[in-house]
Amino acid sequence: MEISGNLAISLLVNLQAEDFQPFLEKYGFADVKPDQWYSYQGLLNIFKEVSGQPGSTFNFVAVGMAAVDRYDLPSQIASMSLEEFFLNVMPTLIAGQYRNGEPTQVGVEKVAEKHLLIKTASAYPDDAAYGFMYGFARRFMRGGRFTLRYDENHTRHDFGGEETLIHLTWE
Repeated sequence: MEISGNLAISLLVNLQAEDFQPFLEKYGFADVKPDQWYSYQGLLNIFKEVSGQPGSTFNFVAVGMAAVDRYDLPSQIASMSLEEFFLNVMPTLIAGQYRNGEPTQVGVEKVAEKHLLIKTASAYPDDAAYGFMYGFARRFMRGGRFTLRYDENHTRHDFGGEETLIHLTWE
């Protein structure tokens, strides 16, 4: 399976990029071009190496947030409400950044008014998915406040659960 260079660039341009630098060349990500394809396994290897470092939670959230900036959304999607985007676009958004496989499954359901439940299952660290969801929530909130939190009553994918549950609420 391969990941687009456009998305892989988030390893180079996130707020914690210096923590990824020692591993980029080792796994073929030292000179990422947006129009090229790269080894998905190489990316996972980088994440595995970084996960052993102090502060890896912040590193993975930063990569997820930086990935959001790599999406140039058409105006009909960019103008959607937060709820409309997460319910109708988020579950299929990621697929175009990969080829020869399905790396991430995302489902979104409405739990209550201004409350969505996001379900993810991925080889990526949960904190990268969290950063990705946070970045898009921030992008589509347009004023007001939102909260994103892991479901504390459910075993996260990182800890052996089948999927990770993330609650998104807003005012």
